[in-house]
Amino acid sequence: MKRRALIIGSPFPANSNYYLPGVKSDIHQMISFLQSDIGGGWLREEIIYLNSPSARKLNAFNPYLIGNDLLFVYFSGHGNQSFGADQLYINNQEPYPLSSLWKNVPRQIIITDSCRTEVGYDSFRGLGDIMGFFPSRDKKLARELYENYVMNSPAGQFLFQSCGKNQASTDTPEGGLFTKSLISTLQTWAWSEESYALSLQNLVNKVPSRLQIEGSKAQNPTAKIRNRQFLEAPLAVNPALYREHFIPKRNPVYYRDQPQYSNFVF
Repeated sequence: MKRRALIIGSPFPANSNYYLPGVKSDIHQMISFLQSDIGGGWLREEIIYLNSPSARKLNAFNPYLIGNDLLFVYFSGHGNQSFGADQLYINNQEPYPLSSLWKNVPRQIIITDSCRTEVGYDSFRGLGDIMGFFPSRDKKLARELYENYVMNSPAGQFLFQSCGKNQASTDTPEGGLFTKSLISTLQTWAWSEESYALSLQNLVNKVPSRLQIEGSKAQNPTAKIRNRQFLEAPLAVNPALYREHFIPKRNPVYYRDQPQYSNFVF
């Protein structure tokens, strides 16, 4: 399977009134998730990271984005709406139409953590703390499991935005609630051992409730889908649980004069 991830961060200049110091943390968390086992064990060469790119530079990467079985796009930074159309400020000068991120690929996921207020910057958006993911234990199995779920899902497009129209993406001293809630949801799910894969549908169901737990009342994450069956596609997998249930353990080996522990397995 051919896969590609495009990660875009746009914090604005540090001396700007609209500087978002937490964007760096957003990017760290998302790349950490993708490269972890539960994120599907993405390889570094499969991930394109752009920091405040110009529109020209961003568009120059189009040849690397098309021709993939799956394209994952994540944006962290300022955003707004112009005449009802979502724009992302990929740098401090150029608004970029969100619609331009859709590419001609069979399966695509876009996640944005940005405001959707009417034209004008919004200072609510920003992110802080870093929440690490588990280190990779079996990247090969993680990749195989993830790709099996992806390739067995129908074609489609999925967009998950941090808030509804005319809403701001809430920020707290501990970080922006949407990405923080997204990461917390993925970590909680991985520890719960409830399934081998977390589908896009389950993600949509879990994150809003997590936002309520975190205390946001004026922020409603919005999901859009082309081909509802694509909601079966995974965002995360649990190779540790899969290994426990489906990969046989070797028979215990005991040695003379040693305690015989029933669970002593090589």
